[in-house]
Amino acid sequence: MPLQRYIKQYNDIELTALGMAIPTVVTIAEALKRDGLASNIEVKISTVNSKKDDEGRFFQKAKIQIVLGKAEKLEKAVVATTAPKETSDTDMKA
Repeated sequence: MPLQRYIKQYNDIELTALGMAIPTVVTIAEALKRDGLASNIEVKISTVNSKKDDEGRFFQKAKIQIVLGKAEKLEKAVVATTAPKETSDTDMKA
């Protein structure tokens, strides 16, 4: 499903990443905001325990959750495309 249609349908997007994937998720979120498709709602940063190493210890990894909402620009575009098209007198004569 294309992202624009997903945002229109569900209004929110949650992007989550662990460790080395964090820069990718941040880049995606920034691109969506830059293109006017989404706006920030919430950003959570935490650490989680990961797999045990050879000695039986857990590793801690950074985790990020970014919640994006539908941008006003996208809402206006949705309204414009779903509104009925008005016909003018010149359109009727043609």
